[in-house]
Amino acid sequence: MSRVLSPAEADRRFFRRLAHRRHRIRIAGRCEIETARQKGALTVTPPEGFRIFVGTRSDGRGRLWFVVGIMRSDCDTDMGEADARGAFGLLSRQDDTKLTAWVSGKREAPHA
Repeated sequence: MSRVLSPAEADRRFFRRLAHRRHRIRIAGRCEIETARQKGALTVTPPEGFRIFVGTRSDGRGRLWFVVGIMRSDCDTDMGEADARGAFGLLSRQDDTKLTAWVSGKREAPHA
């Protein structure tokens, strides 16, 4: 019987399988969303048409960095390295002011 992988374990397997990759974007797991909220990294609830995503960056030696943020629900997570790197940058630059403006519709949210 196979066991369910934690999101970080799944990321590690992704980077082992695709050793040439350094960035990955995926939909955030419930535990990641709760942790991000507890740490104050995620303070805005996504409105209709948006989801919470996690960006992962690998240094190629087993260390991983994570960012969490909001992107449009229609963002495809099956993306190449260049797009994943760009989406990781987008997620890492989010702050309360930008997120609040996107959620309120006062500012157009970017596509990944």
